[in-house]
Amino acid sequence: MTAISFPDPVIARSFPAHLGQRGHSALMPYTCWLALGNDPIKGSNTYCALPNEALPDELLASIRIYLQQQRALGHDAFRAMVEAKTHRFAGVRPAHRPRKPSAID
Repeated sequence: MTAISFPDPVIARSFPAHLGQRGHSALMPYTCWLALGNDPIKGSNTYCALPNEALPDELLASIRIYLQQQRALGHDAFRAMVEAKTHRFAGVRPAHRPRKPSAID
């Protein structure tokens, strides 16, 4: 099976090429790209809008938090498996350290 007949593995690499951010690309256009039409500018605009339309804002925010903290993103069972194999916490934590108890409190 070639990358052209099964495009999923090359989507991340082809994204800049299909948006016109990479001038020369050795990638062959695949069926999904060709279905966007003959106009390259319109195709690039449509291709760029696809990820924004597919994911709700809450999910994008959640993905960003996991990526920023380099944590395992997925279901609880997947996260538990990652924690068991790595012996490390795999969830997300608040952005700052907990406050130290003060003498006044």
